[in-house]
Amino acid sequence: MQQSKLGVHSVLERHACEATCDGDWVIHRCPKCDYELWDNWQTGEIKVLNAKANINHSGSFVAPEIEESAEKLN
Repeated sequence: MQQSKLGVHSVLERHACEATCDGDWVIHRCPKCDYELWDNWQTGEIKVLNAKANINHSGSFVAPEIEESAEKLN
């Protein structure tokens, strides 16, 4: 009988990243560890620093201009 690998993802630690923008780069940084994801929104280039196999990082970025516009609509 084959062993299921579905349970593997449930043991991953989860960290929420905080995002900032620096020129064409959106930088996602983890406040709990040294993980960083750099995403160039112009070229599509992505750089990942200090990735950890046992930690699932997530986050999002909304440009301040878009966030302000959305708040004015409400």
